[in-house]
Amino acid sequence: MPGDDDDDLSDDDDDLSDDDDDLSDDDDTSGGSALDGDLRLAGTGSGFEGRIEIYYSGQWGTICDDSWGTADAQVACRQLGLPSESAEAVGNAAFGPGDESMEIWLDNVGCSGSEQRIEDCDHDGWQQHNCVHDEDAGVRCL
Repeated sequence: MPGDDDDDLSDDDDDLSDDDDDLSDDDDTSGGSALDGDLRLAGTGSGFEGRIEIYYSGQWGTICDDSWGTADAQVACRQLGLPSESAEAVGNAAFGPGDESMEIWLDNVGCSGSEQRIEDCDHDGWQQHNCVHDEDAGVRCL
């Protein structure tokens, strides 16, 4: 029945949300089809805000909030395929810190705003940082 199909779709959406939350919090994720420099949001159930996690060298890690600003958030949101014009940079692990077993991959990210991917922005180099996970960067994609 049409009503039953709608209920099934709602249940499927809930299941997908739960899977996304599990994936974001799983530090043992192999990444599947993830490529170096790919991003994902973690730490919330929202698809539009969260802690930025970046894939590199076979594992997900975080970005430090040192120098993290609006242009960086805009590039991250655009890379994720989300609204970016009014994106907000969020720091101090506002969406929760990454797991201590995760690497902090980037620090002092400095985007001009025209880059297509965060990895194309200026930064200190992969795994070059002076941060702890209480400084993990996040975004609100608006």
